Amino acid sequence: MKRVSSSFLALSIAAGNAGAVEPAVLLDRGFGQEGIVLLRAPYSLSRLSIRAVRIVADGAIFIGGAHGGNFVIEPYVLKLDEDGHVEPTFGTNGLFSLPLDVETYPGATMGDIALLSDGRIAFVAGLLEDNLFLTRTTSLIGLLTQDGQLDTGWAATGYRRFDFVESIYGLTFGHRGVLAVDGSNHVHLSNGSGTGTNGIARFRTDGTLDPGYGTNGVAWLPEGVTLERIRLDAAGRLWGAGPAVSATLPARLASMRLLPNGQLDASYEGGLILSDVASTLHEAVVPGSLAFDREERPIVGFAVQDWEAIQFGTLDIARYTTAGGLDQNFNADQQHGSMPGIARIALGGSERPYVYAEPLADGGVLAIGHIGWIRTGVTISRLHADGASDPTLPNASDGYPPTLPLLGQGSEDVVMATETDAAGHVVMAGVTHDGTRPCLFVLRLIGDRLFADGQDPSDRPTSCPTP
Repeated sequence: MKRVSSSFLALSIAAGNAGAVEPAVLLDRGFGQEGIVLLRAPYSLSRLSIRAVRIVADGAIFIGGAHGGNFVIEPYVLKLDEDGHVEPTFGTNGLFSLPLDVETYPGATMGDIALLSDGRIAFVAGLLEDNLFLTRTTSLIGLLTQDGQLDTGWAATGYRRFDFVESIYGLTFGHRGVLAVDGSNHVHLSNGSGTGTNGIARFRTDGTLDPGYGTNGVAWLPEGVTLERIRLDAAGRLWGAGPAVSATLPARLASMRLLPNGQLDASYEGGLILSDVASTLHEAVVPGSLAFDREERPIVGFAVQDWEAIQFGTLDIARYTTAGGLDQNFNADQQHGSMPGIARIALGGSERPYVYAEPLADGGVLAIGHIGWIRTGVTISRLHADGASDPTLPNASDGYPPTLPLLGQGSEDVVMATETDAAGHVVMAGVTHDGTRPCLFVLRLIGDRLFADGQDPSDRPTSCPTP
């Protein structure tokens, strides 16, 4: 295990939209309505979230999240075609929604979705089991057919409950689970256990645990580590990023690599690298994304959130080498503060300061985030391969990255998931609000300017669809 530390530079926070500029990224006008898809919530009084975006080779997009109202929350999977239209042959009019018995499964909320090579879709939802909100960290993991129906070949009903630890109770806020699928269509689940020791479970194609993985199907992680983002490489090794917490130290950013059998990969500097990115015990590390760049280096988008001052957070990007350790060639001059290997994109002003880092074909990184009341809209920043700022996408005069406003006021435009398709186009999805109702948004970015002619088209959508 290797541990590294950093001393972050203090930056001032400017309120309001002073100096805001439109970002120099091109919306794909062939996607949705002038590059934007807005989708209404199924419930009139709706709680909406998006947890994952996944894209297949033909450009079709799957979105996983949760929706609900009147104390009922259901996990859902939505399918769009390559042009951004809802695919009516999937599920029911494009939507799979899992209604659950609220007495048995109160508080179910989607954690992640993952695509199998045969077109099926795995999903996981986190659950609360009783009205005291004290429970085992329970996961509901299942499988859908290509057309959006429960696959009864998986655990007989299409889904199953899974507890890493039986009869152990603990707070489960924030634990929903994340997934990755290997070349044999084994589904890997990372989630909390309700104890200080968390794990990765691997399931066979029938929904049973794979006894050849870890210990009886579970690879146990070092104490205090939760992998909130996981990916599998071509060699079948599992890479993960997440927080490492303890009662006596500030939270740290953990980067891990496991071998295909679930054991720590000792060649990756012992298998676990810890970076000191927080400075106090009331700061949390919140990973938003984990992806590989063109050289197979893992790139992690993450935030550091101060829970005592919820209007303060950071948006950061870390790049690691394939051998282990932070990449000292990334942000080597520390122009973005922090230290070599980690670039600080911005200080945020939100209780939801997520950042998503999507590697670009030229070796650079597109950072997409949310800085709340400081700036309305989705924050977009682009870095060169060495971590230097791309001058074609400059910060505004107040020092903050440019933003793309959607419909929301204040902090209502929240990006919640991103993914890059086979053509290198970045798809982002989240929730916005037009002042009357919430709705989902999906955008696809393809180039170097917001709009090809520099003008915001008049037929761009301006309100959420009506129920």
